[in-house]
Amino acid sequence: MKRNRKALWLCVVTLVFFLSGCQEKKQESSLPVSGEPEIQVTLKNRGEKGRLVVAQVDWGAERTALLQEIAEKYRADFPNTEIEIRSLPDETAVEKLVASGEQVDLLEVTEKEAAAWAKQGLLLDVAPYMELWLESGTLSSAAKQASKPMGGNRVYLIPHSTAQQVYYYRADWFSEYSQAHPEEDVLLIPTTWKEMERAVGALSDRGAGLVVAGDSLLDYMNALIWSTVPTSKLADVSAGYFARREGYPTVFTLEEAQAGLEQFQRIFSAGLSKDALAQTAEEARKEFLEGRAAILLGDREDAAYVKEMPEGTWGVRPIPRGDSGLSVIEDEFSGWAVAAAAEDQELAVHFLCFLSNADNNTHFAKENDSVPVHVLAPSFDAFFSQGEQRVYTEILNHADWYQYAAMPKMYQAYSGYEQLASEKLRELLSGDLTAGDMLSWLDGYWSAALDQEGALWVSPEEEG
Repeated sequence: MKRNRKALWLCVVTLVFFLSGCQEKKQESSLPVSGEPEIQVTLKNRGEKGRLVVAQVDWGAERTALLQEIAEKYRADFPNTEIEIRSLPDETAVEKLVASGEQVDLLEVTEKEAAAWAKQGLLLDVAPYMELWLESGTLSSAAKQASKPMGGNRVYLIPHSTAQQVYYYRADWFSEYSQAHPEEDVLLIPTTWKEMERAVGALSDRGAGLVVAGDSLLDYMNALIWSTVPTSKLADVSAGYFARREGYPTVFTLEEAQAGLEQFQRIFSAGLSKDALAQTAEEARKEFLEGRAAILLGDREDAAYVKEMPEGTWGVRPIPRGDSGLSVIEDEFSGWAVAAAAEDQELAVHFLCFLSNADNNTHFAKENDSVPVHVLAPSFDAFFSQGEQRVYTEILNHADWYQYAAMPKMYQAYSGYEQLASEKLRELLSGDLTAGDMLSWLDGYWSAALDQEGALWVSPEEEG
């Protein structure tokens, strides 16, 4: 797998090598493990003989070869470290292997399991090591939020890719509308949910204003609420349903949450047909591709299908910003974690940081057709500043606009919640439930969870 390096890349590499030298000096000063001041951590490979086992989900021979390539690159510098890549059929198999007691040092984890595995004690909190890793500062906002599935200051993984929700739109429809209505303002490509609301209404006469997989409705309810409620009012972005303000246990009691939910109700009630409330991702995508919808809410995976449309008929933009001035969404991710039972934790974390550095992650993302997690990625490879990739670079470069939160997945109450909430949202958009009733149900559900399980986003060390 060959990579073209530009002059800018050489400058960046020079800077990284310079910083690496500084980092090695910094690592000579070890840090105490949180809660255990007598134990010091460092971040280095001491050159002694060692063996690491990396458990990944099997996504095909090409991706396995990509990991092997990075592992061999590591061994070129540290030949005494053996690295075995073990491929397993799915996440359940990875979990069983880790729990079996067999050697597993690094493992692949997604947003579906991260909080549960951390809560079970399967994952190592690598936060002390991240203080020694200089490149942790160049991680994207999405990656930083994803790395803390339990909230607080605990770091349980480093993502290797994020899905990045976006929307696709019929560029020709927007242009034709503006030409046909010269007496009105130009119909803007939405950058805010207010503009999205106007666009959905203006273009709905040509079919559906927008389409989205029915099981994704909860994602957009969250996005509208989190993009209206200031993030300063969230107790923790990894437990985004709980409020920071005393006397307001959940965000659903806040005025901003009501405004966000009502806007969600207006946009999706006007834009979606009742049949669309139960659409699959494939059905929503087909409706957009066949010219029966103006806007498709989706993610990067939809690009392969949308590109089949004639050039100039479509475009792609980040999810709009809300009244808070931010676009705050929950992003899907996959990443690497260190097993709590790793035989040599320092060695495992050292390889984790190598595997996850800006150079290797940029290469991994390009070859794996995924979104990189370092803001430096476009400097390492111009590929990420071209074509539809530019929208993801825009998101990387504007952490002041595009931020991330998550549902409280560390709670037992989360099990089964998504299905219940999605059913309630269908009732809301069908007119069988009011916004007030929906907010009351959400507040009651998560207030009860807080009473029964406590503030799980706060670690015992932070409480102390």
